[in-house]
Amino acid sequence: MRKKSIPNKIASIVVILILLSILVFLYQIYKEHYFNGFIKAASNIETAAVTRDSKVTDGYAYSYKIDSSDYNDVMFYKEVAVKPNTPYMVKCMVKTENVETVSGKTDAGAQIGIEDTVECSESISGTADWQELDFMFNSKNRTTVKIGFRLGGNEENAKGTAWFSDFTLEQGLARTGTNWNMALFIFKNVDVTINQNGANQEIKLSMSSSDISTMQDNMARFKTSAAQLSNNQMSVTYDTYIIDDPITSVTYSDEFGYYVDPMDVQDILDKYIGSKEYDHIFVAVTLGDQNTSNSIPVADWIGLRAE
Repeated sequence: MRKKSIPNKIASIVVILILLSILVFLYQIYKEHYFNGFIKAASNIETAAVTRDSKVTDGYAYSYKIDSSDYNDVMFYKEVAVKPNTPYMVKCMVKTENVETVSGKTDAGAQIGIEDTVECSESISGTADWQELDFMFNSKNRTTVKIGFRLGGNEENAKGTAWFSDFTLEQGLARTGTNWNMALFIFKNVDVTINQNGANQEIKLSMSSSDISTMQDNMARFKTSAAQLSNNQMSVTYDTYIIDDPITSVTYSDEFGYYVDPMDVQDILDKYIGSKEYDHIFVAVTLGDQNTSNSIPVADWIGLRAE
């Protein structure tokens, strides 16, 4: 029998090693772009990259990485089955690097949300090490929802890099209590700059003591009305906070004019709420007398209309 020469054996080994190297390389490419059923979406796909990262992780082999070189709204999401009218909690670990938004507000950034809705968690911006992010939602009448992990926002875009890892979805129990715990935040002062007819205008406003008393009286009436209208089947407890720190930003939309968005007051509210839990939060603020120049223009009516 004729035996293979040594050079032939070496050549065969080299070929095998090359093939193994190619397979390993292809496997790495596969792992970077295999998303376990997640779907990638972006408002501008040209400036966004969504991959899996084996170098920056939170104890797992891979994290999910969104890298956006320009302001964008990028998400990867998965459709999951849920029970109707059931509360759920989504958690993950998030790491961010140089995440910033167009206006600097925090309603965009690294967040968890439900695709095609405005339901989302708080947003993380800037540069921060791994931290837990959670998002609570109620399924309402839905049997499926598309849970998304996002770098962007509903009203604003973001850029930078965010890593997501360690995803969990937990089903909760529907609340059976009949008491609503609420908070009323009365902002005495407003100090903002708005754009009027193409020019910036500084608006400074202060709520009168009579206005503050009216807000307090209205909250007390709401508590009484809740008990009366429900035949004492529902009760209301609440805390009142009178805030001296001014509101320094307001949000604008073509439809509604200027208004106070949750992101305009979130940083101030967080200082007072801390670990307390409220079912609902009311924010009372003066926008000025619309008949004077020192006022913030708003739509006269936001709500239902007759056709």
